[in-house]
Amino acid sequence: MTTTTDLKDIGFRELQITADLLTAYCKSPPDFLGSGVHLMMNTHSGYVFLTDEDFNVAMMNGDRLEQFHSCPECGAEASPRTFRTDHAVNATLRTWPPDAIQHGAKPL
Repeated sequence: MTTTTDLKDIGFRELQITADLLTAYCKSPPDFLGSGVHLMMNTHSGYVFLTDEDFNVAMMNGDRLEQFHSCPECGAEASPRTFRTDHAVNATLRTWPPDAIQHGAKPL
């Protein structure tokens, strides 16, 4: 995965998503983002997101800013609701403590 924080590398579509992200962040900063929050874009997927120094990720889901997860074992990426039900990551999730997804814990 290649990411950028340089706005000159971000297209018009991604700039609009950036505006939506920052507006949502201003209205209601998520409690799962800590210090060192900055904007990033995945240059392969086009995803624009906020991330902190602990690598927590926030993305837009409709008009809401939500935490976004990625599986360190299989690389699957999804919102918490999708992550819990996605068949591709169920085997990995069974090895995690019940509250691991909510707290961003790594697998056991």
